[in-house]
Amino acid sequence: MVKYRWIALIVVFVMVTAAGCGKQQPPIREEVPVKVSVIEQKSDRSLSSYAGEVRPRYQTDMAFQVSGKIIKRLVDVGATVQAGDSLLIIDRQDVSLEVGKAEAQLRAAQSDADLAEINFNRYSALYHQAAISKSEYDRAANSRDSAAAKLEQAGKAYAATLRQLNYTTLTADHAGVVAEMTAEVGQVVSQGQKVLVLAQPGEKEVEIHIPEQLLGEFDGTPEMRVTFWAFPDMAVKGTIREIAPAADRVTRTYTAKIALVDLPEKVKIGMTANVRVEGKAGREIYLPLSALLQSGDKPGVWLVKDNVLTLRHVTVGRYGNNQVQIVEGLNSGDAVVTAGVHKLAEGQRVRIWDGSGVR
Repeated sequence: MVKYRWIALIVVFVMVTAAGCGKQQPPIREEVPVKVSVIEQKSDRSLSSYAGEVRPRYQTDMAFQVSGKIIKRLVDVGATVQAGDSLLIIDRQDVSLEVGKAEAQLRAAQSDADLAEINFNRYSALYHQAAISKSEYDRAANSRDSAAAKLEQAGKAYAATLRQLNYTTLTADHAGVVAEMTAEVGQVVSQGQKVLVLAQPGEKEVEIHIPEQLLGEFDGTPEMRVTFWAFPDMAVKGTIREIAPAADRVTRTYTAKIALVDLPEKVKIGMTANVRVEGKAGREIYLPLSALLQSGDKPGVWLVKDNVLTLRHVTVGRYGNNQVQIVEGLNSGDAVVTAGVHKLAEGQRVRIWDGSGVR
């Protein structure tokens, strides 16, 4: 009986010893394939391109100061005009009738004023002869003054209608080029309605529209290279002149105006341009967003060296186009894991997958 008891104790001891030894063995991690991107630091990087249109820096929306039906158009889009040139004419028949009405009212007021003056002179003579009372004399004087005021009012109304008659012909306030025509012969336009755009000759610029997520590219003074579809072999330098403070309600983009440096005369208003924003010289490292992971309170990436993973904390910059800019933490030649980063661990051995296989 004692013999069997010792055998049982020996078996239990061996089992406990074996279990303790099993806990001390580290878990075996299988090498997993990973996709990596090797950092290539560029000294200069083109960020984005924007389609735009060549526009004059200064232009005027022209409109009639009276309402009416357009009966004649004297210029076409692209025409060069001088100050005082006639552009459009509207039917003046209605305005002419108003002028005739005002003229008749002026003649009537003149007659009333003449009669009131004659009556006043008569009553004045009678008053000084003590033939009428003071109240009658005052009434005659009041009638004369009232008629004179009505005559002045009618005269100003007549002058105003005469000016409206002149407004039936739209003339250029300054020299320029007809950039846009928004009304045609036969169309009835209202007072103040835009009928054409007159662009002043001289300085030109390019207008582009920037999505809100790319506004960061225009911080500071980025360099811009402007090309034109009509002249693909020609490029000029551009500088940002103005960015709208609010987004367009429909497109949700910000309108920007690019000033052009040393622009040749052959570039015309309305031509299509392409504006390319050039990155500043220096560190321009971009990675896919899938390469970034959060380690504590700092972002980081996995580096692969000798098929072993190492966590590297980085400083990020701009986000956009499913990419993130790495400002600090990486160097040229670093191999960074770009997919499945949340399933990896420090010190893990991996195999690099290059699209055709692993190595």
